[in-house]
Amino acid sequence: MGRVGASVEVWLAWHSICCWWELALFPQFLNPAEPQLLQLMVLGITTLAIDTIVMLFYVTLASKLTMYIRSAKVMGGLNRMFGSMFIGCGALLVTART
Repeated sequence: MGRVGASVEVWLAWHSICCWWELALFPQFLNPAEPQLLQLMVLGITTLAIDTIVMLFYVTLASKLTMYIRSAKVMGGLNRMFGSMFIGCGALLVTART
């Protein structure tokens, strides 16, 4: 499967997770005495607007940091930092009690 096929599968998986998230999250904000379709539309449009703003922020930040992150020195530092975080998480899991 090519790169496009894989990205479509990832998008579909993410979309289904988000739909279940919204189905679990929205009912607690609905007033049963009011028309539910209008309430769901307001919540859905609000969620889409906020998600769009957040994703635009992420894209803008990523485009600004691209040249900085491509540096071998910076990438090595990031690898060490995230590697240390994974080792720390593993140590916490080893010491955790059930």
